[in-house]
Amino acid sequence: MESATQQKQEAEARLRQAHTKADGLTKLAKEIEKSSGMLEEVQMEMQRSNEVKNESKEVKAGIGELEENMKELDAQQQHLQRELQLAHERLQELNTKRAAKYDKAEKELSSAQTEMSLLEKEKEHAQAEFDKGSQFVTAMKDKTQQMTDKHNAEMAAMKGQLDSLSSELERYHTALFKAMAATNTVA
Repeated sequence: MESATQQKQEAEARLRQAHTKADGLTKLAKEIEKSSGMLEEVQMEMQRSNEVKNESKEVKAGIGELEENMKELDAQQQHLQRELQLAHERLQELNTKRAAKYDKAEKELSSAQTEMSLLEKEKEHAQAEFDKGSQFVTAMKDKTQQMTDKHNAEMAAMKGQLDSLSSELERYHTALFKAMAATNTVA
């Protein structure tokens, strides 16, 4: 009889241990379920991060395009400046010739004045084109700066999100390791 009582007590002790382990496993299952949800959130954040990175790449490509346009505009501006300089030089040359040929016939003087008038128009046209190009270059520089500022702000926001996500993930791992350690101790 004593042996049956002892066996019953041992069976009850094993049953209590089994219940304790079952409770621990239930808690672990709940923690794993929470962890799974957190991992899904982390995955969503990573997807958002990738989207922001892709947008950042697109912005960089746009900035590269704008920089290429700026180079082209700078080349156009230099070309227009050369044309303007040439027009100035030609105008000066004509003025010099006119002064030297002042004594010549009225017909030659009239012809030179006509040519000078055309050069003045070329100069005005070149100056107008130069001014237009300068305004465009200034506008493009402003737009490039705005895009650069926007990009920097987005990158700073993304870094803040990633830092927050990293902290949250670290807290999660700490809680998970504690829960796993507690389950191992119970086992």
